[in-house]
Amino acid sequence: MMEQQRFRIDITELDVRNFGAIKSADIEFAEFTFLVGPQNTGKTYIATLAAMLAKQVSPALVSAVVSRVSTFLREKEMSGSISYETLNSSFKMDDIEKFVLKDAFFQANFFEQLFHQYYLVSETRELIRRGEKEATIKAYFKVNGRSFCTLAIQITIDSLSTKLDFEQGAIGFLLESIKPEFYFFPEGMGSRIRYGTSPRQVTHYVPAERFMVIPIFAQVINLLLSVYRGLVQPGTLELQTPTQFSMKQLLFDYLSDLNGALNTPGTYKVIDMGSIIVGNRQISFQDSIHDAKFPIYSAGSGLAQLSGIIIPLARLNPDFLIVEEPEVNLHPDAQLKVAEYLGEVSTSRRILITTHSHYLIAKLAILYSKGVIRTLSGYYIDLASGVTRKLEMNRENASVELPQSIESAMESLASEAMKLEHNFTTREN
Repeated sequence: MMEQQRFRIDITELDVRNFGAIKSADIEFAEFTFLVGPQNTGKTYIATLAAMLAKQVSPALVSAVVSRVSTFLREKEMSGSISYETLNSSFKMDDIEKFVLKDAFFQANFFEQLFHQYYLVSETRELIRRGEKEATIKAYFKVNGRSFCTLAIQITIDSLSTKLDFEQGAIGFLLESIKPEFYFFPEGMGSRIRYGTSPRQVTHYVPAERFMVIPIFAQVINLLLSVYRGLVQPGTLELQTPTQFSMKQLLFDYLSDLNGALNTPGTYKVIDMGSIIVGNRQISFQDSIHDAKFPIYSAGSGLAQLSGIIIPLARLNPDFLIVEEPEVNLHPDAQLKVAEYLGEVSTSRRILITTHSHYLIAKLAILYSKGVIRTLSGYYIDLASGVTRKLEMNRENASVELPQSIESAMESLASEAMKLEHNFTTREN
């Protein structure tokens, strides 16, 4: 039996100007992409933006197109079951495209709400780089490897506006890719849509906060529930005191995924260190080296943060995985193993990471040279200028350009060591 082709709608490029700390960034996503730079340069801003567009805008595009095709068919007074083949043979695709594209896809408040949820800003003007008057974002999307559309977002002091440009024939290609079937019930009873190829895709974001959350996750959830119960009047849903809670959407999504994982017993291998065991809403670690089992909160923070990557990845099997600083709290040899792990899982999904580790970058370059990683791109964000630059790589000899901040740190260490050696030699003589 032939395997059904999987539908993909991918963000392939981001062009960003004056957004957060970013002055300019032109990023073309490979199957494995890494962002590197000093603290507070905008790596998380870019990673968050990619996640927001993948999780919210990509599915909204598909849903809007199919919904408008449904409206088109209803206006043509179609009834009963309408397959993609019937749709394609009964109407000119140009007419369908004109109908679908006649109105704007997104209102400004759609993105205003998204930016509030993902960046916790009260006004979108807060996202504009300091000293600038506007920020612009361009996102390029492909459907099953073919150019689909370009989304442009402009944020000014006073407003937010968007523009969506579709490639010629893009709507027809999308419909051909997902092969929707429409069924119209008798008048006034509504309609139903089914897909020949499911457009569902999973994007998973792993935040840096995982190393704090994982060891005490169950306890934190119980604590939050206790706090909530204390704030709520007994027998009602009214707060005793005016209270407002705010949490970034990506962190909320991550906690929700972890909560789901705690309800699903399972065992997950942690590279060559041992296994994570989930059961009875608890996380334990089976140490294969010392043949010992203990609660995850008794383990080191490096192991805890690794669990925070591995458990959701195994459970959700995402199409697009975004990880903040996979090397955090890990010894250099473990960083190399994490790079190997991510390189291996990149064969079945796209990966974007932020990092400060030259160990991890060097290992990724080796995996790229060996063919484990098919395509690899790295970008350095300069702290002073806010400009993002693509790093040079040579696949043949597994070399990668050392980011300026890391190179400067190593030169500083070497200079200090040489001075100490000179002073010691002088005293000896």
